Amino acid sequence: MREVATALACGLLLLGSSAQVHADESDLVEASATIKKQVFADMTIPWNPDQRCTSVALAKSNHRWALMSTSKYGWDHCGPSSGHSRVIKKTAKGWTYLFYDMENDGCTRFHVPMSVRHDFAPYVC
Repeated sequence: MREVATALACGLLLLGSSAQVHADESDLVEASATIKKQVFADMTIPWNPDQRCTSVALAKSNHRWALMSTSKYGWDHCGPSSGHSRVIKKTAKGWTYLFYDMENDGCTRFHVPMSVRHDFAPYVC
């Protein structure tokens, strides 16, 4: 019985540590290639996915808000946690840059909804 309890405790510790990573990632939805191309077009950035890894991660609670991050280190380092992110938003004029993740007042200044702040919590706000 003690071995079962020990194994269960170890399993829960491992599950807890991996669940934290997946819980953070589950608050974001990776944008499709079509949306990424639209983001690049709206922000007048040349579209060249082979040149560098670019992640556009939509807030799960509101797909009009997203984090955009790039990494020059390759495909295995993609995603919003691969360095610094830019907060972007889809407006009537298309996707637009709002602020850089290191700007402490960005969420307040741009009135980021609380649900989106929750989604972005590990990265921004």
